[in-house]
Amino acid sequence: MILPVFLENTNLEEGYDLWQVGIYAQDPEEGEILYCIAHISAAKHIPSASKSPGFSITWDFCFKSSNTSPFEVNIDSVGLVNIEQFQIHTGEISHLKSSIVSLDERIEDLNSALYPVGIVLAFLNGFDPNKSLLGEWEPIAKGQTLVGVNESGPDFNTVEKSGGLKDVTLSIKQIPAHSHPESDLCYVYTDEHPANNSIVTTNQNGRQNINMNIKSKTYTKNAGEGGAHSNL
Repeated sequence: MILPVFLENTNLEEGYDLWQVGIYAQDPEEGEILYCIAHISAAKHIPSASKSPGFSITWDFCFKSSNTSPFEVNIDSVGLVNIEQFQIHTGEISHLKSSIVSLDERIEDLNSALYPVGIVLAFLNGFDPNKSLLGEWEPIAKGQTLVGVNESGPDFNTVEKSGGLKDVTLSIKQIPAHSHPESDLCYVYTDEHPANNSIVTTNQNGRQNINMNIKSKTYTKNAGEGGAHSNL
């Protein structure tokens, strides 16, 4: 009796060295048993599917048994294919893998066209492009704002130039022109006829000797020139 055996590496993630091939049988009393085993002197390496797509190997096991213990051989035909069918199937798989590789290359080309190296994009809600888009992405300008290139000026005439300060202390020339009212100054005037024209003490402590109906305010001199300041 000749029993052909066919082995392929479909979906095999990691290769291995094959030393033995065993054939199991169903014993009516003991159940499944190891019927025979074949051992080779040198291991046959079975590569992974990614390293060698479509790899396969075949053997023919020859059995000779006496008629003293008759037995039946029942082979389930489900999943069995002949060599011609397998070659057709392998060709289709190879064509499909080539199409997938070509599609991956086109996707990479499209991604490079849509997101070229150096492009700046803004994402919201914690979106991480490294998890969803091709290529390597990194954040820029943390805690800063972006300014467009201006070739006509020296400050930002090329990309990736930086400038500016978070805090700026203004000088006297840069603050807006202004004055302040004096609300707690003290005026003292004495005269022989205080009831007529004296202006006596009025200060922040509320002390006063004579109240007179004088409607006037005093201001400090103007300060500040309203000049421009630079944040660069």
